[in-house]
Amino acid sequence: MRAPLDRAQLSWDDIDSIKAVTVSRYGLHSSILEISAGERLIILDKKDLAGDPWAVAATIAEFRFTR
Repeated sequence: MRAPLDRAQLSWDDIDSIKAVTVSRYGLHSSILEISAGERLIILDKKDLAGDPWAVAATIAEFRFTR
């Protein structure tokens, strides 16, 4: 994971949960992907992922549990 202010290399064992959520703010709805790893919470939006967060979460879940 690379972001302008943070970098991390996480193993599957470091990750507590991965989920897509839809948030509302000022009447606008947007979807984000939340990755929880210990005390670290990583939030990625559609622009960060270059795809729909719900689809990315499904793909990660499928990949994670087939390894």
